[in-house]
Amino acid sequence: HHKELSVVSTNVKDVQNVLADNKEKKLEELQQEREKHEHRLELCKDKVDRHKRTALDKKNLVDNQSEMKYNIDANIEYRQHKKDLEKARVHQHTLREQLRKSQQHLFNDDTSADGTPKDCFALREVLLVKMNDLKQEEASYSGEENIMEQEINIKREELQSSKYDKVHERHRSTMIKLKTTEIAIKDLERYSGALELALLKYHSNKMAEINAIIKELWHKTYRGQDIDYIEIKCDEEAAPGRKSYNYQVVMVKGDVHLEMRGRCSAGQKVLASLVIRLSLSEAFCVDCAILALDEPTTNLDHENIASLADGLHAIITARKEQKNFQLIVITHDEEFVRMLGTADVVDQFYHVSKDSEGAFSQVERKNFRQIGW
Repeated sequence: HHKELSVVSTNVKDVQNVLADNKEKKLEELQQEREKHEHRLELCKDKVDRHKRTALDKKNLVDNQSEMKYNIDANIEYRQHKKDLEKARVHQHTLREQLRKSQQHLFNDDTSADGTPKDCFALREVLLVKMNDLKQEEASYSGEENIMEQEINIKREELQSSKYDKVHERHRSTMIKLKTTEIAIKDLERYSGALELALLKYHSNKMAEINAIIKELWHKTYRGQDIDYIEIKCDEEAAPGRKSYNYQVVMVKGDVHLEMRGRCSAGQKVLASLVIRLSLSEAFCVDCAILALDEPTTNLDHENIASLADGLHAIITARKEQKNFQLIVITHDEEFVRMLGTADVVDQFYHVSKDSEGAFSQVERKNFRQIGW
């Protein structure tokens, strides 16, 4: 018997460790699920960055098209200068005609109406100066015309090159791609923001749902007066590129919130672990079919064992209409088994024991009504 008690004690400790690990494991799974969503958000942001770089490349291509537009504008400006030059030539021709007529008049009539001689030589010098100025202006315009003609020939050769082949069509296609890319970037930014808000809302709603179930189950099972209820506290932590959360299990008494770690008894810790696991299954599973509890009464006092049995009665009653629901309880606590059998929701249980020779284990199905408890 002492040997069997030692084995049972060892198994109880192992079960305690497993229960503690399961609580942390569930919390870690919840954190991993959030990290997956945040990873999807990071992928969307990377996609937005790639589209921005593509848009920048398209913009550079449009800038190159602007250079061609500058050349065309220069051609238009040259044509305008050419027209101005023609006007200057006409004006020069008019002035020459006027000079010729003035010279003929001066040499033919070198006296005024009253018989006094005119200053023909002074007038002639003035007109010669004007003529020289006009010739210089003509030479200047002629030089500009030659330079512009050379530039026009160079631009014509460039326009005939493959670089400007179907340039209008390519420019139109590039602008369409640029505008489409800009619209896609805006859509992705809106999607990214909506996804982030949806994740925050989903996390907030789930935490509120889990804490509501935890509070309800705690009220049904815990008989002590030192803790009103427990909840999972979530603190947001700043992290580059994504959000992270730190989860803590706290106990509440009135308006005071204290972390349970290091402040609660072993029985309270076991009960909190059971309540949290049941709450997680309710929150994240649709019609959870199987609930398995291994030594759930470990470190619980008699009063809390009775309240746990009542809580399981309530769960079974609530789920009795669900055809695929199964509750599996593994325990060495016969008093706890008796408490489960006092209600009408459980009729039978399986008893595992050694055979008469003690060599093999045997499983017997027993009826609560046939046992003299």
